[in-house]
Amino acid sequence: MTDGGEREPEEEEEREPEEEEKERVRVPLPGQRSEGQGQTGEEEEELPYPSLYPVVLFRLSQTSPPRCWCIKAVCHPWFERVSMLAILLNCVTLGMFQPCDDVHCLNNRCSFLQALDDGIFVFFAVEMLVKMVALGVLGR
Repeated sequence: MTDGGEREPEEEEEREPEEEEKERVRVPLPGQRSEGQGQTGEEEEELPYPSLYPVVLFRLSQTSPPRCWCIKAVCHPWFERVSMLAILLNCVTLGMFQPCDDVHCLNNRCSFLQALDDGIFVFFAVEMLVKMVALGVLGR
């Protein structure tokens, strides 16, 4: 140590990773049990995704095929990228639409934008349903 009470770098004690892990506080997620809670003789089955609801829509467990597929789709990084691309495309098409000029939507440009808008709506509806099946109606 120096006179000012400061430690020099070579004098600091190095901690082992095991000691650091012991000092960390583990907080269970909502719906999860901590390590010694509530085991009453029966072992509960292990959930593949403990942070998600075990059952959604009154019937679909985490291991049922439709929900398993939806969870895998939602967790895939391209799912979010495609959703962002659809949002961007929707912004562009809304900016191109001219409601004062195309009151009856008779020209090709207006018809194309209307069809694209309908397709984007269907995509958002399917995305919502997939997320509701995967994450539940309320989510976590």
